[in-house]
Amino acid sequence: MNKLYIKEMNIISFGKFENLNIKFESGFNLIYGENESGKSTLVDFIEGVLYGFDLGKKRRNFSYKKEKYKPKLSYKYGGSILFSFNSSAILVERNFDNGKYRLIDKDHNKQIPAKASDLNYPGKYLTGLSYDSFQSLIKNFQSQKLARPSKEKLMEIFLDSSADLNFSATRAIENIEKNLDNLGSLRAYTKPYFLTYEKVKDLEEKNLELSNLKEAYKEDLTILYEQRKTLENYREKLKDLKNKRAAYRSSLAYDNYKKAEKTQRQLDIVNEKLKNYESYENVDQSYFDKIETLLDKESHEQRANFGFFLPLLFIIISLAIILLAYFTKKTLLLILLLALYPLYLLLKRNEFMGQNQIKELLLTYNLNDLASYRNFKKAYYDFLDLKKEKEKLKQILQILDKQEKKNTGLSIKMEFDISKLEEEISSLEDKYSSLSLKNIELEKKFSYIEEKLQDQQAIREDLSFYKKDLEKIQEEIKANKLAINLINLAKKDGEEKIKDLNKKIGKIIRQVSNGAYKEITYDKDLNPLIIKDDGSSIKLDQVSTGFFDQLNFALKLVLRENISPNKYIIFDDAFINYDEKRLTDALFFLLDLSKENQILYFTCHKREEEILSREEIYVNKIVLE
Repeated sequence: MNKLYIKEMNIISFGKFENLNIKFESGFNLIYGENESGKSTLVDFIEGVLYGFDLGKKRRNFSYKKEKYKPKLSYKYGGSILFSFNSSAILVERNFDNGKYRLIDKDHNKQIPAKASDLNYPGKYLTGLSYDSFQSLIKNFQSQKLARPSKEKLMEIFLDSSADLNFSATRAIENIEKNLDNLGSLRAYTKPYFLTYEKVKDLEEKNLELSNLKEAYKEDLTILYEQRKTLENYREKLKDLKNKRAAYRSSLAYDNYKKAEKTQRQLDIVNEKLKNYESYENVDQSYFDKIETLLDKESHEQRANFGFFLPLLFIIISLAIILLAYFTKKTLLLILLLALYPLYLLLKRNEFMGQNQIKELLLTYNLNDLASYRNFKKAYYDFLDLKKEKEKLKQILQILDKQEKKNTGLSIKMEFDISKLEEEISSLEDKYSSLSLKNIELEKKFSYIEEKLQDQQAIREDLSFYKKDLEKIQEEIKANKLAINLINLAKKDGEEKIKDLNKKIGKIIRQVSNGAYKEITYDKDLNPLIIKDDGSSIKLDQVSTGFFDQLNFALKLVLRENISPNKYIIFDDAFINYDEKRLTDALFFLLDLSKENQILYFTCHKREEEILSREEIYVNKIVLE
């Protein structure tokens, strides 16, 4: 017997759950939790571990469930389920971020080979079902109901062995396909499914954008508060530094006053000295340049031996010429001597003329000799030095006139470098200004974000509305596709199979309705009829919603028994439309069914627990906080 049930569930991080461990028994398990406690999360966790969140496809694609359950506070997104499979312990691990999984045979401590590219493999390996079949046969919930026209066709086909099977099936499929066409697909851009899907996608993107904006807003708000603290520190530090600068400037103003006084005294002294040099006011400096040039020239000539040594040189040359003429008997050489003498007289004349020019220049200022000239020159340059000093002192006074000066205060020796202090103040003011601008930009940004965030609540409400609308459309599409699959199965199996299914469905209906309904047939116009226990009949549109749920429940159980028996079954508020009597009958039926199949019964109501307690029936109860 291929017995499959869940022994243990370990959630690392999934939706609202983190580090959650739940142990199940092989029979009936009642999982109770109020709305929003996480019942549907656990149901989807089982689906995700077995088949991933890729809508039954072998490769990864976008899934709203995957995004829906992605944890916000944990970087780990996954978990595992321990199954009992043919009496062996099989562990299935799944990483929901990348879809990767592992199947481990715990009894033999080895990994089961699997095709990594087939994301559905764990589910197909353990249940023997495709994703769609798993959704149709393993999971049962109140919203998973066939559309009314599809139900009628299914009843018409499965519950009447004498009907024209091909005619009924064809007509049913045509009607269902027409309904599917009206709903559309992701490639039918003008149909409800695509339009609703795109609306949800657009709203999710806007909501995500606003959520990210909100998170960034919180971070920026923290930054703003920190920057405000920094600005306050800057203000305090600037205040301290400027106080120091003010003290320095106050001291500097007094120092400037004292310095101006001292400089003025020095200027007065220089002016007094200059009175002694008034005669030098009209002296032209070029006068000294001329004399110095003549003196330099005379000195140069003396260095060239044309001063003191010129007569001696002429005498020596003359004697040499006379002796040479005497011994060589060449009298013509004496003529050469006569020619040299005028040259000697010319040189002497030039030297004499230079000396006369110097004397004439000295007489310009009544100077008798070079010694008096030297004294006159020194006095003139002392006069020039005094004039320069006077100009320097006047410049200092002009600078000090532009500075602040006070005749009160103290001259304080500050223990810091004022230039460095000014640099520090300037740098701090730049930082303060820059940070202030950043704060202004942040505050502008906050104004924009706060305005945008006001729209988020309306967007979330719209998103919730359109998500529900999309889920309804998706469920209706699944239901219609399930109907087509079931009809095609019926067509293949033939009339004998239909008869067998008819008997089994009738048996289940009688059991869960406690004999209220005997069998199901149809009239001559192919309208299904419900035969009651007293032999009377009612039409399908006259029965309650609860009966439709019972019929769908019976149909799925019969198909499951034929296709995939002895496996766990999930019920998620599947009997919400049942009254207490119907619910009691259904629970008794499931308790019998749990002898061969694990039942995971999720509910947010106390009715089931009260019924079981009243009948003193023990089941494994799990309460979700």
